[in-house]
Amino acid sequence: MQVLNTGDVTFHPDTTVTLNGGTITSGGPDLILHQWDNNASGGLIINSQITGIIAVTKTGSGALTLNNANNSYSGNTYIGGQGAVTYGATGAFGSGSVNMFSAAQLIIAPGTTLSNPVTLNNSY
Repeated sequence: MQVLNTGDVTFHPDTTVTLNGGTITSGGPDLILHQWDNNASGGLIINSQITGIIAVTKTGSGALTLNNANNSYSGNTYIGGQGAVTYGATGAFGSGSVNMFSAAQLIIAPGTTLSNPVTLNNSY
């Protein structure tokens, strides 16, 4: 899946959405995942590989899980909003640094190793 132009993708699931197989990249400098979940019952799980010279940004109140150990995007990972991001596999955050903003939560799955530099910020 290639997200064209701005790189913005918005999800409003009431249940969990899972992306499996293939690769995901952006036509812009960022892959921005707006994950909104007003009912706290949905989330986005990405098992697909994320590639490219892009950053990955998560916003919104919903949950996001990145599970592919072969993610090869080279930009930073930005975690914002009030929801949680689960680091589901060693290598899931590509090669850049991880920047946390606002009230976001980072969950590191058991058995994984996070070697990316992490910066904690108090506002988005």
